[in-house]
Amino acid sequence: APLLLGGLSVGLAFKGGLFNIGAQGQFLMGALGSVIVGVQLADSPPIIAIPLALLAGMVFGAAWGFIPGFLKAVSGAHEVVTTIMLNFVALAILAAAVSGPLNVVGSPSPITLPVGNAALPVIIGRTGTIAIIYALLMAVLYGWLLFRTTRGVEIRIAGANPDAARYAGMSPKRLIIWTMSAAGLLAGMAGATDLLGATHQMSTTYGTTVGFDSIAVALLGRTSPIGIVLAALLFGAMNTGPSAVQIQAGVPAGPV
Repeated sequence: APLLLGGLSVGLAFKGGLFNIGAQGQFLMGALGSVIVGVQLADSPPIIAIPLALLAGMVFGAAWGFIPGFLKAVSGAHEVVTTIMLNFVALAILAAAVSGPLNVVGSPSPITLPVGNAALPVIIGRTGTIAIIYALLMAVLYGWLLFRTTRGVEIRIAGANPDAARYAGMSPKRLIIWTMSAAGLLAGMAGATDLLGATHQMSTTYGTTVGFDSIAVALLGRTSPIGIVLAALLFGAMNTGPSAVQIQAGVPAGPV
């Protein structure tokens, strides 16, 4: 599910002619936003805690995507440079927050409290959470947005030829900001999904390669909704397969 949401984030930016290298930073900020709200609502009913924690992750991710979009629209700063820089800023903010206001007093190493009732419920097997359902719904929404709405047409036209978009009365600058913010929202949702569905709490070393893997997912899926879903399944299988082979088949990870 996080790979799928991350792939949709990068794919949406690609459709708008933007290279969202910052999916990793947006992923981390989304995870941070969800743990902040999740910890506060740990004892609240899940029907309240889960949506609000997810929403916080989406807002944090969207805000982190807005920054490079705004900089590109206003000053022409290339999104590749700004998003790479923001990835490192996100790491620093996460470490400062976990070791500071979010840290559990008396813990041997900086770590947050668990999110409690904000954790995503498991609906399939031992680890398959409800994120599987809403990630697939987001893929459907992604396809509908791009190919069934006016905004989707504007994004694709501006991505293919900004001059043509401007001649047709569109605002490429506004579309850049909107697209990067929406891409950040999806990446932030991926981070919130990983935090609420897998780890349930955060340390200063929290982090996965999902944000960077999402770039490969989007490229392999050719930025199409179905392609991204299939690519996310493939990468998910490759990420989880080796450990299962080691356990079930007794095959060592390294050379014998």
